[in-house]
Amino acid sequence: MEFEIPCACGKELTVSEAAADSQRQCACGRTVTIPPLAELRVRAGLPAYNVPPEQLIEYMISAREVPGNGRCSGCRGPTTQVVHVHTECEREWTTGDGVTWWEIVLAVLFWPVRWVLLFRGMPEKRTYGSDKLYTLPLLLCPGCVAKVAGEGEIKRCLSTVPAYRQLLDKFPDAKVDLVVG
Repeated sequence: MEFEIPCACGKELTVSEAAADSQRQCACGRTVTIPPLAELRVRAGLPAYNVPPEQLIEYMISAREVPGNGRCSGCRGPTTQVVHVHTECEREWTTGDGVTWWEIVLAVLFWPVRWVLLFRGMPEKRTYGSDKLYTLPLLLCPGCVAKVAGEGEIKRCLSTVPAYRQLLDKFPDAKVDLVVG
Protein backbone atom coordinates (compact mmCIF):
# COMPACT_ATOMS: atom_id res chain seq x y z
CA MET A 1 0.00 0.00 0.00
CA GLU A 2 1.18 3.53 -0.71
CA PHE A 3 0.85 6.64 1.45
CA GLU A 4 1.09 10.37 0.73
CA ILE A 5 3.48 12.31 3.03
CA PRO A 6 3.45 16.13 2.88
CA CYS A 7 6.69 18.08 2.61
CA ALA A 8 7.11 21.60 4.04
CA CYS A 9 7.31 22.87 0.43
CA GLY A 10 3.72 21.79 -0.20
CA LYS A 11 4.49 18.79 -2.41
CA GLU A 12 3.60 15.24 -1.38
CA LEU A 13 5.86 12.20 -1.46
CA THR A 14 4.33 8.84 -2.29
CA VAL A 15 5.91 6.14 -0.13
CA SER A 16 5.27 2.43 0.41
CA GLU A 17 4.90 0.59 3.71
CA ALA A 18 8.56 -0.38 3.47
CA ALA A 19 9.56 3.30 3.82
CA ALA A 20 7.89 3.61 7.24
CA ASP A 21 10.03 5.02 10.05
CA SER A 22 12.71 6.35 7.72
CA GLN A 23 13.64 9.53 5.85
CA ARG A 24 13.25 10.41 2.18
CA GLN A 25 14.44 13.28 0.02
CA CYS A 26 11.76 15.52 -1.52
CA ALA A 27 12.22 16.93 -5.04
CA CYS A 28 12.79 20.34 -3.40
CA GLY A 29 15.84 18.98 -1.56
CA ARG A 30 14.35 18.85 1.94
CA THR A 31 14.56 15.71 4.03
CA VAL A 32 11.12 14.38 4.99
CA THR A 33 10.71 12.09 8.00
CA ILE A 34 8.36 9.19 7.33
CA PRO A 35 6.38 8.20 10.45
CA PRO A 36 6.06 4.60 11.71
CA LEU A 37 3.71 2.27 9.82
CA ALA A 38 0.94 2.39 12.46
CA GLU A 39 0.82 6.18 12.15
CA LEU A 40 0.86 6.05 8.35
CA ARG A 41 -2.10 3.68 8.42
CA VAL A 42 -4.08 5.85 10.87
CA ARG A 43 -3.43 8.98 8.75
CA ALA A 44 -4.79 7.10 5.73
CA GLY A 45 -8.01 6.26 7.59
CA LEU A 46 -7.05 2.65 8.27
CA PRO A 47 -6.65 0.85 11.57
CA ALA A 48 -3.15 1.01 13.04
CA TYR A 49 -2.63 -2.69 12.43
CA ASN A 50 -3.38 -4.73 9.36
CA VAL A 51 -6.67 -6.60 9.64
CA PRO A 52 -8.47 -8.48 6.85
CA PRO A 53 -10.49 -5.98 4.80
CA GLU A 54 -13.69 -7.96 5.36
CA GLN A 55 -13.44 -7.44 9.12
CA LEU A 56 -12.72 -3.75 8.68
CA ILE A 57 -15.68 -3.31 6.32
CA GLU A 58 -18.02 -5.25 8.63
CA TYR A 59 -16.95 -3.04 11.54
CA MET A 60 -17.46 0.15 9.52
CA ILE A 61 -20.92 -0.96 8.41
CA SER A 62 -21.97 -1.94 11.93
CA ALA A 63 -20.69 1.41 13.27
CA ARG A 64 -22.56 3.19 10.42
CA GLU A 65 -19.36 4.93 9.35
CA VAL A 66 -19.36 6.79 6.05
CA PRO A 67 -15.71 7.15 5.04
CA GLY A 68 -14.43 9.96 2.89
CA ASN A 69 -14.09 13.02 5.18
CA GLY A 70 -16.97 14.84 3.46
CA ARG A 71 -15.33 14.59 0.02
CA CYS A 72 -16.92 13.18 -3.13
CA SER A 73 -15.22 9.98 -4.26
CA GLY A 74 -15.57 11.06 -7.89
CA CYS A 75 -14.34 14.67 -8.02
CA ARG A 76 -13.02 15.15 -4.44
CA GLY A 77 -15.30 18.19 -3.98
CA PRO A 78 -17.30 18.67 -0.76
CA THR A 79 -20.54 16.66 -0.45
CA THR A 80 -22.83 15.06 2.09
CA GLN A 81 -24.73 12.89 -0.41
CA VAL A 82 -24.37 9.19 0.33
CA VAL A 83 -25.07 6.52 -2.25
CA HIS A 84 -24.76 2.79 -1.67
CA VAL A 85 -22.79 0.24 -3.64
CA HIS A 86 -23.87 -3.39 -3.51
CA THR A 87 -20.65 -5.39 -3.54
CA GLU A 88 -20.49 -9.15 -4.09
CA CYS A 89 -16.97 -10.31 -3.27
CA GLU A 90 -17.50 -14.04 -2.88
CA ARG A 91 -20.35 -16.56 -2.88
CA GLU A 92 -20.54 -19.86 -1.05
CA TRP A 93 -20.69 -22.90 -3.33
CA THR A 94 -21.23 -26.62 -2.83
CA THR A 95 -20.02 -29.73 -4.67
CA GLY A 96 -21.37 -33.27 -4.60
CA ASP A 97 -25.07 -32.50 -4.84
CA GLY A 98 -26.08 -36.20 -4.86
CA VAL A 99 -27.36 -38.36 -7.70
CA THR A 100 -27.59 -36.73 -11.12
CA TRP A 101 -30.70 -36.83 -13.32
CA TRP A 102 -29.15 -39.24 -15.78
CA GLU A 103 -28.30 -41.67 -12.97
CA ILE A 104 -31.96 -41.67 -11.96
CA VAL A 105 -33.08 -42.35 -15.56
CA LEU A 106 -30.62 -45.26 -15.84
CA ALA A 107 -31.75 -46.66 -12.48
CA VAL A 108 -35.38 -46.66 -13.61
CA LEU A 109 -34.60 -48.23 -17.00
CA PHE A 110 -31.99 -50.73 -15.87
CA TRP A 111 -32.37 -52.57 -12.57
CA PRO A 112 -28.66 -53.42 -12.12
CA VAL A 113 -27.79 -49.74 -12.15
CA ARG A 114 -29.76 -49.36 -8.89
CA TRP A 115 -27.34 -51.75 -7.19
CA VAL A 116 -24.35 -49.80 -8.46
CA LEU A 117 -25.83 -46.59 -7.05
CA LEU A 118 -26.54 -48.27 -3.73
CA PHE A 119 -23.02 -49.63 -3.33
CA ARG A 120 -21.37 -46.49 -4.60
CA GLY A 121 -23.07 -44.36 -2.00
CA MET A 122 -23.96 -40.73 -2.26
CA PRO A 123 -21.19 -38.27 -3.06
CA GLU A 124 -20.13 -36.23 -0.06
CA LYS A 125 -21.30 -32.63 -0.11
CA ARG A 126 -18.58 -30.05 0.41
CA THR A 127 -19.06 -26.35 0.92
CA TYR A 128 -16.42 -23.85 -0.13
CA GLY A 129 -16.07 -20.13 0.54
CA SER A 130 -18.69 -17.99 2.21
CA ASP A 131 -21.06 -15.25 1.18
CA LYS A 132 -19.22 -11.94 1.32
CA LEU A 133 -21.87 -9.43 0.30
CA TYR A 134 -21.71 -5.81 1.45
CA THR A 135 -23.68 -2.61 0.91
CA LEU A 136 -21.01 0.07 1.10
CA PRO A 137 -21.83 3.73 1.77
CA LEU A 138 -20.01 6.06 -0.62
CA LEU A 139 -19.92 9.84 -0.79
CA LEU A 140 -20.76 11.04 -4.32
CA CYS A 141 -21.96 14.51 -5.30
CA PRO A 142 -25.03 14.76 -7.57
CA GLY A 143 -22.84 15.61 -10.58
CA CYS A 144 -20.70 12.51 -10.15
CA VAL A 145 -23.68 10.22 -9.49
CA ALA A 146 -24.93 11.10 -12.98
CA LYS A 147 -21.50 10.36 -14.51
CA VAL A 148 -20.65 7.10 -12.71
CA ALA A 149 -21.67 4.21 -14.93
CA GLY A 150 -20.23 0.73 -15.20
CA GLU A 151 -18.21 -1.44 -12.85
CA GLY A 152 -14.88 0.13 -13.73
CA GLU A 153 -15.99 3.64 -12.81
CA ILE A 154 -17.71 2.45 -9.62
CA LYS A 155 -14.55 0.58 -8.58
CA ARG A 156 -12.45 3.68 -9.30
CA CYS A 157 -14.64 5.70 -6.94
CA LEU A 158 -14.57 2.95 -4.30
CA SER A 159 -10.77 2.84 -4.54
CA THR A 160 -10.51 6.40 -3.24
CA VAL A 161 -11.47 5.02 0.18
CA PRO A 162 -8.51 3.06 1.64
CA ALA A 163 -10.63 0.35 3.29
CA TYR A 164 -12.62 -0.21 0.10
CA ARG A 165 -9.40 -0.28 -1.95
CA GLN A 166 -8.09 -3.07 0.31
CA LEU A 167 -11.30 -5.03 -0.22
CA LEU A 168 -11.06 -4.64 -4.01
CA ASP A 169 -7.37 -5.58 -3.94
CA LYS A 170 -8.26 -8.82 -2.17
CA PHE A 171 -11.31 -9.49 -4.37
CA PRO A 172 -10.46 -7.96 -7.78
CA ASP A 173 -13.33 -9.81 -9.48
CA ALA A 174 -15.95 -8.43 -7.08
CA LYS A 175 -19.21 -7.43 -8.69
CA VAL A 176 -20.33 -3.90 -7.85
CA ASP A 177 -23.57 -2.08 -8.55
CA LEU A 178 -24.46 1.51 -7.66
CA VAL A 179 -27.77 1.96 -5.83
CA VAL A 180 -29.11 5.50 -5.97
CA GLY A 181 -32.06 6.64 -3.88
